Amino acid sequence: MLEEILTLKTKKNPTKIVLLSFFLTIVGFISAILIFPKHSSIAHVLITTILLMPILAREIKKEEKKESKVGLKRFYKNHKSIFEIFLLLFLGVFLAYAIITLVMVFFSNNIFITHDYQIKFIEDSEYLTTSLLNSNLSVLATTLKLVVQNLLLILVCFLLSLFYGSGGVFLIILNASIFATFLVESMKLSQDFKAFSLIFLIYLLFWFIPMTCAFLLSAIAGGVMSKAFMHEKFGSKRFDNVAKDAFVLFMTSLVVIVVGALLQVLFTKLVVGMV
Repeated sequence: MLEEILTLKTKKNPTKIVLLSFFLTIVGFISAILIFPKHSSIAHVLITTILLMPILAREIKKEEKKESKVGLKRFYKNHKSIFEIFLLLFLGVFLAYAIITLVMVFFSNNIFITHDYQIKFIEDSEYLTTSLLNSNLSVLATTLKLVVQNLLLILVCFLLSLFYGSGGVFLIILNASIFATFLVESMKLSQDFKAFSLIFLIYLLFWFIPMTCAFLLSAIAGGVMSKAFMHEKFGSKRFDNVAKDAFVLFMTSLVVIVVGALLQVLFTKLVVGMV
């Protein structure tokens, strides 16, 4: 009921869409701490996903109806509105997690509970470090390794949305919580503001933004295909229109991942050499 009331007031208003997702993320975080105190680091991502899914499912259903009628005609125009809604919702989630993480820094004992998964992911991941560059791998081999890792995530995002409607949004929200944690933890550890700013900017432009856009495209593609299987006759013209459209969306997400990985490696090497 909450999202129904709020959605009526946020329709086509970017600021209110961001505020809605911001508010629901805060609600999800507080709920996780109260209900699952020992497992809140992943529980607040799940609860936030559950809170946002009815809104996203509604938008995906509208998108499937549109695509079934026109297919690839006016591709950009047809997808512009849903992509903007997803992006604005995601922005609100990220801002909420950034503020939550900053606040939790003052509760140093609790942050390892509320952000346990995110902190371990950052410590173990090659996405958010320069460790890949310390090996003897070439730029091409390093880029290929990143691309393979990212493609697996994009495929999982697509499949989650295909089987659960808008289920891929879970990975999108998880991505927001991880990057918000990375931002705050990097600020705490950084002694050289210039070096931190340059490397953070590279990860923002060539990892976080491309990864987010690829997740969004993949989630939309899987979501509309899910609706097509439920509402359209398999093999019909309307079903084929959706399938072609979803295929182009998914392939676009793959291109974004490849280009983003290459630029990330090239610019990270450049900056590491400078600092």
